[in-house]
Amino acid sequence: MASSISTSKKRMKPFLKAALIALGIFALITTPIASFSIYALASTNVYSETFYGELGEKWKLLKKKQGVKKIVVIGGSSVPFGLRSDLLEKEFPEYYVVDFGLYASIGTKAMLELSEKYIRRGDIVLLSPESDSQALSNYFSGETMLKCLDSEPSMFFDYRKRARNPAFTLCLLSILRKRILLMVTRPYR
Repeated sequence: MASSISTSKKRMKPFLKAALIALGIFALITTPIASFSIYALASTNVYSETFYGELGEKWKLLKKKQGVKKIVVIGGSSVPFGLRSDLLEKEFPEYYVVDFGLYASIGTKAMLELSEKYIRRGDIVLLSPESDSQALSNYFSGETMLKCLDSEPSMFFDYRKRARNPAFTLCLLSILRKRILLMVTRPYR
């Protein structure tokens, strides 16, 4: 019996050695890839200087204006390009107007979820969805939202419900690929 145990130990040594070598090679290959991927996701904001980056500013403004009566206009791009907040504030001087519209592809429901925490009793909410099927449904673009989160990652914590969606997680791979391409092709600032 002792000889069969020592024979099986002898057979296990080459297997363990091969497994450790394979694991080492795998780690050597994947560690730089994983490290670069993490760096690409955590590096400078790629989309903050685009229209996507405006959502972070709008969200911070909505968050900052607590204790003030607000008119919050939620919708797609027709809100920032078609609304004159200054005229609304002139007509309703007791209210601060918050333009909370960006791309319709984010989804109306997603914009409502992102803003609901900062809307209080006495605030007026105007829903101004785009007249397309995306805005008038539960449509959600995880990729568009991830681009918007790039400028203000802390928005993610107000957006956790939607972020549990597997489609949202899969969009991370697409965004990662695009960020790496932008990092490689765009001059460093």
